[in-house]
Amino acid sequence: MFSPPTLGGAGPATTTIEQVALSVGLRPRWRSRTGVVSLSECELIDDAGAPAPGAHGLGKGHNQAEARLYALSEALERFVTGPASLDGAAVRFIPAEELADGVLAEEASAPLLRQLTGSEIACYPYQALHAGRDGATFPLYLGAPWYAGHDGHVYRDRVGDRADYQGLSRYSVQSGYGLAPTQDEAAVHALLETVERDACSLLTIRALMSGRPPTVIDPRTLPEELALLHSQAQREVSATIYLVDATTDLGIPTVLAYCTPSDGPAYRRGQAAALATRDAVSGAITELLQSQMPRTAPPPVALTPLKPYPALHRCARFDLTDALRGAHTTAFLDQPSPESPRAQLRAVLARLAAAGFTAYQRHLAVLPDDVSAVHTLVPGLERFFAIVNGALVVPGPRGRTY
Repeated sequence: MFSPPTLGGAGPATTTIEQVALSVGLRPRWRSRTGVVSLSECELIDDAGAPAPGAHGLGKGHNQAEARLYALSEALERFVTGPASLDGAAVRFIPAEELADGVLAEEASAPLLRQLTGSEIACYPYQALHAGRDGATFPLYLGAPWYAGHDGHVYRDRVGDRADYQGLSRYSVQSGYGLAPTQDEAAVHALLETVERDACSLLTIRALMSGRPPTVIDPRTLPEELALLHSQAQREVSATIYLVDATTDLGIPTVLAYCTPSDGPAYRRGQAAALATRDAVSGAITELLQSQMPRTAPPPVALTPLKPYPALHRCARFDLTDALRGAHTTAFLDQPSPESPRAQLRAVLARLAAAGFTAYQRHLAVLPDDVSAVHTLVPGLERFFAIVNGALVVPGPRGRTY
């Protein structure tokens, strides 16, 4: 997740990020659209005009300059945290069973690791973000689908990795990344993305497995600016946008903006976690609008492999129509956020610690102008939301007991 640089306006900031991209030999190619919010799509290409691996980003903003800033920076983030980040010198090989009974004991993929007795798994060292906690070593597969997937053998061969990732790759998600002008900002946005995925995973389990109705924010209680954004967004998509409160025991506001499939062949969604409730609401709505960019929607997900597992198939379809009929309604209640990135990071870490979780970070790159890219992991938070991409995954211990 990208944190926009505060460099005195979106125009200069975009120029600065573009210079950072140029410094690694890439330049942007744009597509844009204007509606309730300005939307932009960026693809980074090399000098020969070929797309850089994974370097694609979407952005939204109050104007095209701001939208381009987000899109360009997301594309840059995905490039520097993708295959370009592979650091063979930093890789450590840890026995699969040691990981399963240690740092990954609360992860859904732990049982698969235990089946790989005798195998060694490629890992990176991470530092603990909580003061007084030791660092830990985590597998690359957790955050690198490009490494664990079928085509990842090229990268695995490069570091001498001989483990079988056929099952583990299902639990590999491109999540918990951040790029920003400072490490603190990058860590905040990376952690909030991790919290968002955990919250939406738990919402999926509660609503579509356990049959517990979700809670929806009453749009009539939104502050004026958010109410206007919500009503304009509904007109643009010609559908009701439900604002589902997905906030968990972590106490970090998380909102899912959702349109049921009744108005089309598939549901539409946007989701966001933020320390301020108003930011979570606006982020979710604008992400839903962002999904309306032509040609940016992913191809239909093949759910056929999940049909033998009705509960998992239901979760993968993510049709909340029936669940929303029995939804509870709550009033919008804002929760303020600290202003400085350092204070925001402390607030996120405090809420994680209060719920018994420790956050870890790996610093991936420092680019020109001190732009930083990081990856964060919070062992035990749910990653089950990968089910909506057709992955045959099951909830971890947190999802089974929440």
